[in-house]
Amino acid sequence: MVEAISPRSQKIVEWYERRLAPVAFVIGFIFDSITFTRVDFLFDHVILIGHLLIAASGIVLVNAYAQGRLREEFMARFVLFYPLAIQFSFGALFSGFTVLFVRSGSFAGSWLFLVFLALILVGNEFFRERYKRFIFHIGIYFVALFSYAIIAIPVLLRDIGPWIFVLSGIASILAIAFLAAILAFVAPAIIRENRMRLIGTIGGIYLVFTLFYFTNVIPPVPLTLKHLGIYHSLERLDNGKYRLEYEDAPWYAFFDGASSTIHWMPGKKIIAFSSVFAPTDINTKIVHRWLYYDEATRAWKEKSSIRFSLSGGRDAGYRGYSEKEAITSGKWRVEVRTDRGELLGRMTFEVVETTAPPKLEVGEL
Repeated sequence: MVEAISPRSQKIVEWYERRLAPVAFVIGFIFDSITFTRVDFLFDHVILIGHLLIAASGIVLVNAYAQGRLREEFMARFVLFYPLAIQFSFGALFSGFTVLFVRSGSFAGSWLFLVFLALILVGNEFFRERYKRFIFHIGIYFVALFSYAIIAIPVLLRDIGPWIFVLSGIASILAIAFLAAILAFVAPAIIRENRMRLIGTIGGIYLVFTLFYFTNVIPPVPLTLKHLGIYHSLERLDNGKYRLEYEDAPWYAFFDGASSTIHWMPGKKIIAFSSVFAPTDINTKIVHRWLYYDEATRAWKEKSSIRFSLSGGRDAGYRGYSEKEAITSGKWRVEVRTDRGELLGRMTFEVVETTAPPKLEVGEL
């Protein structure tokens, strides 16, 4: 085995860490934000699977070198770059996961899981030395496997729900077991020394993911809320679009489009209109929860819950709406949730009773 590392290789690695790595991190995240648009696009999955394979190869090479299995001069010469390959692929993976999960869920409902992914993504830039440590890189790799399985299995089986999550966990465990079997062949001593810690780490991560899922902390991928708004009237047009009347937002809230203050006349109704993206052939239920803020108790109280079916495949999302006639002045909120309670998004608005018709704008969706 060749032990010596060339000064030139050492300098290249140091240059990458100090100058290129931060730039690559920013560019990579921007690239993922632009390219990862739909969870059912083959291109996105090819990229993610490619990085999973690169990271796995790096893990095998790092541990094979530590066990003295890389005796060829060519392979040993590049030993400094093996942890960099792992770091690079983990950065790309968790960048993509962060983008996809952020688009799928609401930060209010999924902030703990999103912060968890973001910490791994940012921390990845400072952990190169730790990628030489067996338990550390295996643990991070299992998090990546499980995160990818949560995205890929629903798309592959065209279904969502608890049993799909269970299958995602089983697939992740089988994949990490296969990697452990390869490592047992190339680095048997490392596996023997870390067997119990390996089982504990994988088991602990699996329990955390399971807790996150059944407490609705993990965003409901592959569903994505494309639009949610409050309107005064709705009409289905012959071209398949909806004609919607709404109050225009004030000039200082030009990003909002529609106003968050609704002037309501007694006897009229207001409408919550949403569009939720789902991959082709996925059919599920979506729930509109109408909540009113009780000033006396300082708590949100559910006033109604309307369920309707969702059919996947439309790029702009499957459109659905619910109506509310029993309105009172005050603060209201509409939440869009899955049938099992996962939060896709919410909108809070103020209802002000009026006797004069408000000025309305017209739009189509």
